[in-house]
Amino acid sequence: MTVRLKQMMLVPLAIILLVGIPGFDAYSMQGMENMNGGMGHDKMFSAAPMDGCDDFHCQKCGDRNHCSGRSNCNMPGCGHEHALVLLNGGALFYLRSADGVVNENGRLSCYTRARQVVERLNQFMGMMKDHGRCYFTVLDENRKELVRSNQNPTIWFTMAGGGHFQKVITVTNSDLDSYRYRTASTGLAGMAKPAGELNKKLVAQWWAYLLKDYFAMVMENQPPRLTTYTHCGMVLDKVWAAARVEVPSGKIPMPVFKKAIDNLSDEDRTRLFVAAQIIPKNFDPNMR
Repeated sequence: MTVRLKQMMLVPLAIILLVGIPGFDAYSMQGMENMNGGMGHDKMFSAAPMDGCDDFHCQKCGDRNHCSGRSNCNMPGCGHEHALVLLNGGALFYLRSADGVVNENGRLSCYTRARQVVERLNQFMGMMKDHGRCYFTVLDENRKELVRSNQNPTIWFTMAGGGHFQKVITVTNSDLDSYRYRTASTGLAGMAKPAGELNKKLVAQWWAYLLKDYFAMVMENQPPRLTTYTHCGMVLDKVWAAARVEVPSGKIPMPVFKKAIDNLSDEDRTRLFVAAQIIPKNFDPNMR
């Protein structure tokens, strides 16, 4: 499944999706077609590569969108790729670098990095089948408190009541660059924190809070609370309420959760997609 940025999911649907959100333009829906293709009913998370990277401009050869993998200028370090970490019903967050991860052919691969993150997240969900709460904590790569925001903030998973800390993902400089780029986009600027306020720690905190809310809904059947005050996170309240009608207590099965997202209005589904692309301007990383 490859997500192509330069196309829309469906032209009529895309037009409908843009109605009702001030300042929202077609850019925000790029790369969203076929988003649910291949998503399993028993697993919450999946991954997808992306083509046609619209925010890439080669600083060496001046080419735009066609130099990934040094295919045009043959300069070391030229080009990059994107990948998506998806959940049943939409996107969770974007990755823009391989962070040293290689594929089966020994080549650096952002998609392989996304797949590794997905495997971990689905594994954590399996670990929680017989447990209660879990935590997603932002620390440095050595599980110590972050001293500076330009360190390598890493999201760590652990279950309540003890247990080992297990790595989810480290935010890279390239990941941050992609969020800064989208923040400056005409259609998203009014909803996102300014690029100058973004740093890797803030990106990691937003990702961690999204994960906490999704795990709380599905694995604990508890309402989301860490992102729902933002304009794009508020939709999660509706998702949980709809799923809870069918499953009043206990863990929410994936088909029920996906159905709750599928039944959202077009505008609300768009808001979920936006949550994967920006750091909301009113996001408070000090929420607990």
